[in-house]
Amino acid sequence: MLEVKWDIDNLITSDIMIIISLRHKSKREGIQGMSTGKTTGKTNVLGMIGFWAFIIGLIIAVVAGIFLAQNMAVIIALIILGLIIGFLNITAKEITLFLVATIALIVVGNVFAPLTALGIGAILGSILGYVATLMAPAAVIAAIKALWAVGKPGN
Repeated sequence: MLEVKWDIDNLITSDIMIIISLRHKSKREGIQGMSTGKTTGKTNVLGMIGFWAFIIGLIIAVVAGIFLAQNMAVIIALIILGLIIGFLNITAKEITLFLVATIALIVVGNVFAPLTALGIGAILGSILGYVATLMAPAAVIAAIKALWAVGKPGN
């Protein structure tokens, strides 16, 4: 039986070391020096962890948006999941689309607030707020990765 031990410090350290480490450049690299999305054994496992953090975060955001408006425990859980997504799930090919989508989510905000029938506007606003809470930490990590890749000395 396979036992998986969660060690966040090692995951974060591993991700930082991947960003900092020097690798050979290939024609397929998106932002210079960042991962292109090619998977190896370890990268595939970390990618799956990031994927499941995203799915779980979306489920929590929708359920909490319907039943638990502005719950601090939910917000903290979504921020932690967002950090995991940012560290493990965003590749160089996805970074621009990801950042644009996150900005769109944050800008939309409470656009549904005028829908007062059955409280649908408030529920949709709460769901979007929670999804933005999930994606904002991931966007910060992705933006820092992009800035690091652009700012580091090299070609």
